[in-house]
Formats: sequence, C-alpha cells, structure tokens
Amino acid sequence: MKSNVSINSLVAAALVLGFGSLSGPLLAALAASVIAAMTGNTFFPTPTVPAIAELQELLNNYNNAAAAAATRDKNAVIAKGVARLSLIEALQALARWCMSQANGDRQMLESTGFPLRKPTPQPRPEIPAPTNLQVTDGPVPFSMYVSIDGNKLYKSFTFQYTTTDPALPGSVWESEFVTASEYIFFNLQPNTRYWFRVVAVGTRKQIKFSDIKSRLVQ
Repeated sequence: MKSNVSINSLVAAALVLGFGSLSGPLLAALAASVIAAMTGNTFFPTPTVPAIAELQELLNNYNNAAAAAATRDKNAVIAKGVARLSLIEALQALARWCMSQANGDRQMLESTGFPLRKPTPQPRPEIPAPTNLQVTDGPVPFSMYVSIDGNKLYKSFTFQYTTTDPALPGSVWESEFVTASEYIFFNLQPNTRYWFRVVAVGTRKQIKFSDIKSRLVQ
C-alpha cells in the first residue's frame, strides 16, 4: 500500500545510484542495510530485480572475495573486483526498481535502506529592480549622495556614474561596490554633468538596474 505524500515533500524523492565511489566497507555496509530494510518491507513485499536472497548471496560473495584479496594474490584481487561490480549493479537495479514502484513517494523510498538524493534547491525569487533613485548634493562640495530603497532580497549594490550620456554609444560606467543602499561620491569634477544608476545584486547573483538620473556638479 502507498502512503500519502507529505505536504512538505514538494519535489518527488529519488534514490542515490552512484555507489561506485564507495569504499569496500561502506559498500558492504550499504548492501547489508538495504537487505535488512527490504526484508519484510510492506511497501515492497516481493522485489525480484534482484530478489533479496540473490542480493544477500552477492554480498556474501563480495565479503569472501574481499577477505581473499587481502593476500594481494592477483587472481583474488581480480575476483574481488568482479564481485564488487556485480554487487554494485544489483544494488543499482534494486534502487531503480524501488523508484519505479514508489513513484516519488518519500516515505516508501526512505524505507528501502538506500540513501535519498538531496533535493534540488528551488530557485530563489527574482529580485525587483531598485526603486526611488535619489541623487542630491553631498555633504561637501563636488560630492553627490545617491540612494535607493532597500529590499531584503538585495545582498549588495553597485553604485555607478558616467560623464557621457548613456543614450550615446561608448559611455563608460565607473563603479563602487557596497552593501548599503546609499553611497556618496566624492571628488567629482565641477561644472560637469554626471549620470548615476544603481545595480542591485541578489543572493544568487541576480542583478537588476535602477533608472538613470543626471545631475550637474557645481
């Protein structure tokens, strides 16, 4: 019988299949754990690919081959490798069969003794474009105070200016990287028009640009 999928389980569960990187002891421990979990398992009463008895035989063969290979005998080491591959292939086949029966049901898959894959992180919400760009005279001559409204989705900011109309080709933006939603540019050139904008950066490196405003520095 199938259990109801948990409300918190928004993404279908799946089992890990990459057992080839496991050390010998960990591989044997995993196989033993799966055999214990699948024996009498009400979710999977009659696994056949492979049957639990067959998996137990493959585990026994691997343990015996590993013990024999401790002597470093060439043929014994080869036999251990063959037994290891057979055990891995059987575990992978059983894991795939369990997933085909469970159809993503986390509770069913958790009962198998196999490790579950970590869920894929959900994408963070898109960040909004910075709003309420303010450009005013700074606290000293030839300075400009620039600010935008903050937002909890912003991680950092890039405050930029250019002295070339950005509507024209070839404009170059000078940048200052900060974590606050306000910045003061100092030592600007007098009697020069500046264009300002702010780039907001999200926690996953998303970026959004503010509007552009210009001021004449006097």
